[in-house]
Amino acid sequence: NIEGKFYTGRAQLLSMTDREFETNIGLIQQGNQEGLRAIYEEYLPSVYSAVNSILHNEESAKDVTADFFIK
Repeated sequence: NIEGKFYTGRAQLLSMTDREFETNIGLIQQGNQEGLRAIYEEYLPSVYSAVNSILHNEESAKDVTADFFIK
């Protein structure tokens, strides 16, 4: 459930390093959901904030953000 995890204020600074990102991508490729969870938790606020600033509609922004991570 992603409800409640959306960030509605300013975009946060990202703390994941390039190496951590690459490691998490490797985990995803191996079928490990923890890699996806780490990337999701890191990027969800920024992706949602960017999408919402374009769409100006919270529900649509949530849908598009969810699709971004699912696909």
